[in-house]
Amino acid sequence: HAGVAAIPGGYVGVDVFFVLSGYLITGQLWANVLKTGRVSIIRFYSRRTRRLVPTAVLVILTTLLATWLLVPSTLWKSTGWDGLFSALSVSNYRFASQANDYFQLGATPSPFLHFWSLCVEEQFYLAWPLLIALLTFQWLNKKPSSKVAKYVLTAVLGLITMGSLGLSIILSQSNQPLAFYGLPTRAWELGIGGLLALGASNFSQLKQKLGPALAWFGLAGILVSAVGFTDQTLYPSLNALLPSLSAAAIIFAVDSSAFKLLRLAPMRAIGRWSYALYLWHWPILVMAAGFSFDQELPLRIKLILAFLALVLSGVTYRFYENPIRTSTRLTSSAFKSLAFSLALTLVASLGGFALNSAVAGGQGVPVSYRDLNTVTQLQDAVKASILPQKVPANLTPRPEDAKDLSSATSFNSGCMAAFKQVSFPECVFGDATSDFSIWLVGDSHANQWFSAVEKVANRRHLKLVLHTRSACPILDEPLKDHFVKTREYTECTNWTKQVFGAVAKARPNLLVIGGAIGLTGFHPESYGRSIQKLSKLAQNTIVLGDNPRSDFDVPDCIARHPDDYSGCNLFIHQPNPNVQWSHLVEKVRKLSVGYRVTYQATSDWLCVDNNCPAIIASVLVYRDTSHLTVAGSKIMWPYFDRAIAPFVAEARN
Repeated sequence: HAGVAAIPGGYVGVDVFFVLSGYLITGQLWANVLKTGRVSIIRFYSRRTRRLVPTAVLVILTTLLATWLLVPSTLWKSTGWDGLFSALSVSNYRFASQANDYFQLGATPSPFLHFWSLCVEEQFYLAWPLLIALLTFQWLNKKPSSKVAKYVLTAVLGLITMGSLGLSIILSQSNQPLAFYGLPTRAWELGIGGLLALGASNFSQLKQKLGPALAWFGLAGILVSAVGFTDQTLYPSLNALLPSLSAAAIIFAVDSSAFKLLRLAPMRAIGRWSYALYLWHWPILVMAAGFSFDQELPLRIKLILAFLALVLSGVTYRFYENPIRTSTRLTSSAFKSLAFSLALTLVASLGGFALNSAVAGGQGVPVSYRDLNTVTQLQDAVKASILPQKVPANLTPRPEDAKDLSSATSFNSGCMAAFKQVSFPECVFGDATSDFSIWLVGDSHANQWFSAVEKVANRRHLKLVLHTRSACPILDEPLKDHFVKTREYTECTNWTKQVFGAVAKARPNLLVIGGAIGLTGFHPESYGRSIQKLSKLAQNTIVLGDNPRSDFDVPDCIARHPDDYSGCNLFIHQPNPNVQWSHLVEKVRKLSVGYRVTYQATSDWLCVDNNCPAIIASVLVYRDTSHLTVAGSKIMWPYFDRAIAPFVAEARN
């Protein structure tokens, strides 16, 4: 997480953690069964919550407070929800959902993102003791029963482990974020540890012979995984077997020579502090990166921060975590421990809700669209907005609301197709009975113009048909899945065929095609062929040039610079040489002109010369690095009206 380039696969530490956790918990539960004849569910939960909850709540509350004091308000709402879900041990599914959301890509990482693995573990703790209690209760009422009960438990755990591994392999191909964050697809790693706890004693001779070799193999396997795996490695899938089995090998060979290394005092200290270190390091690194405003922190700074997290972890363990865990007041009563942990969980949940509510409400004073009813008025507004000035008090939407698309018609109607959506709804807006139809097709960079086109359609009584899909421009060649890079984005391929068929059947009066330049500009031949084919199926066609993009989140920038937002403006020719926006846009323009299709440079609407203001007439134009807000799109309707007017007049004369 500190970004040491030599170990890009450091995330395999989570797999080691799961195997070790499954081993320890299953071993403790089984020992309890053999000793008392049953599983003490209440005592187990009281020990686990006393061990985990207090430090987690301390970090959650500290992070929420630091967010409120130090972080731009754009992140309060999402961070508040993240803290609430983390306190309730279900944030892993929230993060899986966000990772599947195209409009969350590139968002500032949550300071609670690391809680996903703790949530997986706590969900395992909730289910596994109950299953063991259920499976062993009947058998232990009969004598001799412990051996039979152990066989039954081992068989059930083996089936769960194999089933979970199979699900992990399948979902890693089709829904990698859910496979990465979910308990059902991670349970097999916990299961490997559990099987080891139940069966290791049966292989004592093998342990004596192969123990040292297995231990060194395990250490080497973890090291190879950490060094060899990258963020492009399909994970977890079968790849997670290497670190998981390596961890199991080390645990199995617990008394081997390799443990001379692991028993060194510094290693043992890290072991004692590891839980607090796990909790503290991520929010410290994330918030420090946020203060640098999207500039990459130098490695030396990250390592210093990691060291500070280590020191803080030692202090937390010594003066907070361990005293609570060993408190005689709490250890004397399982119910006291549970009540204490539940109270802390409630406090953390309320803290998350409070931070979320701190920015809840309306979007401020609505902008007056009456002042922007002509192209000339818009041009004057863009010129005026370039000048250094304060963020308007009536900014619409507010920066913290910019990404909220819950009220956007094209989204809540299902007409902006999500990644896994296979339906192809009939999306008709405006005047459905009109003799003139406009079709807007493409990816999210086409969809962002819907509000402007819809206003024109309503004013002129035109029929508007919308077909747009996330990360799916109109191409005639396959794209790779945006999340699982090794998989073809088949939903996009099939949807594009449906768009071609629908356009061919309807023969619209005007077809408007839009696409993100990051996809269309890198597939120019395919995009050009699609434009040519579609233009023959419609009476008239307009290709929209893409709007400028930044290498920073615009609403975050606005929230950080309330006294002068000019530093948040975008540029056609970016200062960042890695963003080749103007070069790619020119490719698309030449293709359109070559096929004798009308090309509309939307940067002419949003910019003056090279400068593209982030705010126009008290409207926040961008909701992230490149997509327009609903309000930002809507104020551009006079430009669309001017572009569409000749085609409407020709058709009706």
